[in-house]
Amino acid sequence: QEGDCADCIGVQRGTLANCPDAPTCASSQDDQGPKAQWSNAFREPWVYEGTPEQAREKIKFQIKRFGGKVIRVEGDYIRSEFRTQNLPGQPDEVDDVEFLVPADDCLVQFRSARRPSKTSSSPAGDFGANKRRLEDIRIALHWEKVPVLRNRKRALIFFESPFDTFGPASGDDPAASERDDLAAPTKFDSDPLSLPVEPLRLPK
Repeated sequence: QEGDCADCIGVQRGTLANCPDAPTCASSQDDQGPKAQWSNAFREPWVYEGTPEQAREKIKFQIKRFGGKVIRVEGDYIRSEFRTQNLPGQPDEVDDVEFLVPADDCLVQFRSARRPSKTSSSPAGDFGANKRRLEDIRIALHWEKVPVLRNRKRALIFFESPFDTFGPASGDDPAASERDDLAAPTKFDSDPLSLPVEPLRLPK
């Protein structure tokens, strides 16, 4: 579904859509889905070398190389589809795979999820197909993952510990787009001691 809702595919308020209520999603920008917990839905964004235009061309090439079809290219955004053959007599499974390559950054954000079906809503989901495909594309591109240490959830409340967990901010917070101070704590940015995250700038 395309549109301006939080769960619609496409770019809204500068981010990709939230993960759906199914265990088939992999996203570099959302970790708050009811079934898409941070431990299995979140994947680190990628960092690339060269210009954003070169990065987008490389992504489109790999989409086609891995059997996908580029559906839409608009500015920094690429949307593609991958089809998986189902059982005889059943329609193919369709995965919507999206990439966002901002012009003022050197990171690649992405989201990949299977469209609603009997398979995607089962506990096994897609058996990890979307996550494996993204990792295969990243390896083929020779790009590195960027560690994300945000939204510290302290196991011991007042002290940092090896048991703390981290994750990215979610697009569920409609007030986020209205704040100029990205360091202000929110319900997802629960550690007031965290340093503000600044986008990586390309050298001029």
